[in-house]
Amino acid sequence: PFDLLDLPILIVRDSDNKIKVFHNVCSHRGYKLVHKAGNIKNVIRCPYHSWSYAPNGKLIATFEDGLLVIDLRVVVPDNKRPQKITIK
Repeated sequence: PFDLLDLPILIVRDSDNKIKVFHNVCSHRGYKLVHKAGNIKNVIRCPYHSWSYAPNGKLIATFEDGLLVIDLRVVVPDNKRPQKITIK
């Protein structure tokens, strides 16, 4: 992560070895997602409210009314039926 013209930027290499560049802030509260360089295994998680993003930048999990909501349309293969689940 670094700042470019005072904008926090995150550069990642995805599973297809393609480079992706993102605005390094959570879409929920604007909190910086990644504070230091390192390896991202499966998810980029906001340290403020734990909103979670796939390495391709898609939002995959949020907390709504105290419940974890996971969007499986992002984390399951395309040949599976899209669905959305809530874990209590």
